Amino acid sequence: MLFHELTEFFERLERSSGRLKMYSVIADLFRQATASEIAIIAYLCEGGLLPPWAGLETGIGEQMAIQAISAAASQSVAQVRQRYRKTGDLGTVVEQILPAVSHKAPTVAGVYKEMLGIARTAGGGSVTRKITLLAGLLQRCSPPEALYVLRLITGNCVSEWVL
Repeated sequence: MLFHELTEFFERLERSSGRLKMYSVIADLFRQATASEIAIIAYLCEGGLLPPWAGLETGIGEQMAIQAISAAASQSVAQVRQRYRKTGDLGTVVEQILPAVSHKAPTVAGVYKEMLGIARTAGGGSVTRKITLLAGLLQRCSPPEALYVLRLITGNCVSEWVL
């Protein structure tokens, strides 16, 4: 499944009101997913990358995300912060300022693998490496895809549609 297809389901979930409608959207999503994608999608819908008992956190906070957005969109950190103060959502900020560039559409598995790599980056210089890896991932995404990558990796997905 392409990542943009997953983001379309996330958008549908955000527009849905009522648990039954949300469950219907999630059921549609899982029907379209391959067997190897189901666990990945379930973790992402829960707002994580692995089961909670695995103890893996991305380590991407607000300030690191701002720096990654700045690098990905060729905007100053001050410009990104200013937009963030106005919108209150870094996902919306990256969607607004990331240039739309045509790339090979990323897959759910590919984006997930990159997010896992970012989360597992540790040691000396890991902050800089995480920012660089996240900026690179954002640059390979369309603006709507980048919105959800940012929300997912910072743990700011919409709680109403978390399983």
